Amino acid sequence: MNSTIDKYKNSSESNTCTPEEINAQFYQQESKKLRQQIDMLQIYKRHLKGEGLDSLKLKELKQLETRLEKAISRVRSMKNDKILVETKSLQERIAEKERMHHEVEDDGYHAIEDYLARSALQLNIMGPFDGIPTTPSPSKSLRIW
Repeated sequence: MNSTIDKYKNSSESNTCTPEEINAQFYQQESKKLRQQIDMLQIYKRHLKGEGLDSLKLKELKQLETRLEKAISRVRSMKNDKILVETKSLQERIAEKERMHHEVEDDGYHAIEDYLARSALQLNIMGPFDGIPTTPSPSKSLRIW
């Protein structure tokens, strides 16, 4: 019995670690786990890129295919949403430009009408114009007595 107690004391004394040693062991284990996760993620990334697929079994290939199809579906959905938003924005811009064009066109049309009306009034006041200068005829000449 004494030998058993001595063995227990020796083993418990040798297993006694300082807090620094315990922390060091914990961080070593965590570091090892993180390295394994990084390795797994790198392998997964290679598989997503289509590299290193020879080592995969049929079930794993089907799972990878399903994940890729879901990812493609999400990408296409996002692309379509952005296309719809962009199309709506462009249609609104086109409608605004057309509205502005019609306003300018209407304003320009009225300005031309006003100009032509003034010109016609001026021409009517001046009399007929054939485009050829004429000398006054005796019947139309102005006589001052």
